[in-house]
Amino acid sequence: IELINVAFGENHAAALRAPDRLAARRTFAELKAIAPTRDWRLVEVCIDRLQLRQSAIRIVSLIKPNLTHMDFNIAAAIRHAAHGVGTLYSIQDSESTTDVEHDVLRYASEERNADKPFTRVSPGPCTEMVPVGHGKPDKPCPNIAHPRCGLCGNCCRRKNKLCTVHPPRRTLEEKRLLRIQKEQKCQVAKTNTPLTTSAEKNASDAEGFLLPTDANYVCKSRLLLLGMGADELLAGYSRHRTKYKNFGREALIAELDLDFNRIPQRNLGRDDRVVADAAREARFPFLDESVVHLIRSTFQIEDIADLDLAPGIGCKRVLRDVARLLGLEHCATLQKRAIQFGTRIALHSNKLAFGSNRQADGAALFSINTILENGLPP
Repeated sequence: IELINVAFGENHAAALRAPDRLAARRTFAELKAIAPTRDWRLVEVCIDRLQLRQSAIRIVSLIKPNLTHMDFNIAAAIRHAAHGVGTLYSIQDSESTTDVEHDVLRYASEERNADKPFTRVSPGPCTEMVPVGHGKPDKPCPNIAHPRCGLCGNCCRRKNKLCTVHPPRRTLEEKRLLRIQKEQKCQVAKTNTPLTTSAEKNASDAEGFLLPTDANYVCKSRLLLLGMGADELLAGYSRHRTKYKNFGREALIAELDLDFNRIPQRNLGRDDRVVADAAREARFPFLDESVVHLIRSTFQIEDIADLDLAPGIGCKRVLRDVARLLGLEHCATLQKRAIQFGTRIALHSNKLAFGSNRQADGAALFSINTILENGLPP
């Protein structure tokens, strides 16, 4: 059973900080403990900005007529996952990710995070004094401190504090050398990677697809199981919680009906084309007729979700209960995180398209020219 996880980062270590990568590793360990006789394989796909740029034209041709920036982000994650070219994860060879996991993953309660290696502080002004010079006394730093560090980025780097929040800045020469190295690695991977299976041949021949530089495994499965439909059926989106709190039960039911009726136009056509482009067939278990009939005709809204409870507990409650019955205690308490944010694809494409992550607008029309012009790593 091949479990494919995709994350976007400049290297394997950067992709490790993606929330979906951390959650996949924890759930993978749970699955192996529950069913140790099964052959579980976690395939980790790591995509950098250069590879994203190489595949942008092909992705745009597949997602039409849905051409928003959010559609591109989701399709990019699904496409690279569907190709299934990555590294095979081994628990025995894994480095410790406890500190990173505490830093990134969001649980339903803070009890699981009680042993965090750092102390959380409320956002506030930086506590450092900034030297003014010219014999004048130091003045308080005007910047806002990071909640997990206690200092702003400038003060943290000035004190050479060992901090995962504020890594050292690269010099211009370091950035130039890094860009050259990545271009050389990607060119070598594109021209010299041996192709030994039909899946590898399909992945290489697909227009704009660039094999990951550290790939050592190609998925052999022809069917790809996707989880689309779970949020629409089981009230998993944050807007469902907002609708319920502001307008009540009937408004929530109407919102779920709207989401379910438009899922073919908004999701399934796009996702099916993207998966088919990788020579695989997409299957949607949550949209099976028997599952849909059970949820929409048999269950009441209170049976499937209780949005009076906290995130990670009340949303998709029936699905979380099933996970607990199967022994998946960890993933049953994780809060919902959209695929574009969990894989960190939005972090990369937003900076390329809008200049920064804060200025991004997922509903904006996607501009392929912006990605092509700015797609090279800094």
